[in-house]
Amino acid sequence: MDPCRPLPPDTDPRGAFARLFPSGQVGDVTNADRVRAGQSSVLDFVGDDYDALLPRLSGEDRQKLELHRDLVRGAELRVQELAQFQCSRPPAPELDNNFANVAHYESRYNAFVDITAAALACDLTRVVTIQLSQLRNDHLGIAGDVHADYAHTSDRNPEAIEVMSRYGEVHAGHVQRLLARLDSIPEGNGTLLDNTAVLWVSELATGTHRYNVWPAVVAGGAGGALATGRYLRFVPRTPTPSPNPTWSGVDPLVGRPHNHLLLSLAQAMDAPMPEIGGRELFTTSGVRIDLTTPVDEMLT
Repeated sequence: MDPCRPLPPDTDPRGAFARLFPSGQVGDVTNADRVRAGQSSVLDFVGDDYDALLPRLSGEDRQKLELHRDLVRGAELRVQELAQFQCSRPPAPELDNNFANVAHYESRYNAFVDITAAALACDLTRVVTIQLSQLRNDHLGIAGDVHADYAHTSDRNPEAIEVMSRYGEVHAGHVQRLLARLDSIPEGNGTLLDNTAVLWVSELATGTHRYNVWPAVVAGGAGGALATGRYLRFVPRTPTPSPNPTWSGVDPLVGRPHNHLLLSLAQAMDAPMPEIGGRELFTTSGVRIDLTTPVDEMLT
């Protein structure tokens, strides 16, 4: 698979479950597991041989042998870490298939939360994206069309503003459910959440398709790399990259590029990258906008 090509989303919890947990109980103790548990480190057995051989080698050969020893030690530590994961196969998803019920939506989200937590705990993946579709009217207790009747008028209609505020509250509950699930799984000296970075964003800043003030919530500890418990607001200082800067509602200055946020998360997860999505862009008047600067305030 081309690393630059996005994977198609999987909307079927049962299909995702079957692909990740095809058979058997993940985490079952096998005879091989029992044998490994009774064995000491391979390097512990041959440590004296290494020490006796190293002084007899040339500088280049000595470096090769030391590198080999470091690689073997790293592999051993990785195996030990995997053995300590609180890894268990979740139960098969229980879905409400009656589209008339709000549980049709919620049961699928809950299933993906359980699958995500298990996949991360079992180290089946390191990155997960959960994309939620538009909320239902019965989530919000309204009639009409969420998109056209409320989101598109939420800059001036008091009722629409209240409805879209509830919309955010419902999604906040979804995020809280995911965080609680990750926080319930022990890992190392803390929990899976302590070693994970969770990013909650919307594709637009407002229901009126503006993006000048774009909120983002970052949760989890990323192994201690994230400075949490704070609210950061950046003064709009970036010239708008809008291709139509003179249109009504387009502000001349916006906040920091979201590329900075993504670079910060990559750095927090010990996967620093020089760029995500490009190194620069230019406004219609030719002003350069740098996209390669992490948000230092996010990091410890």
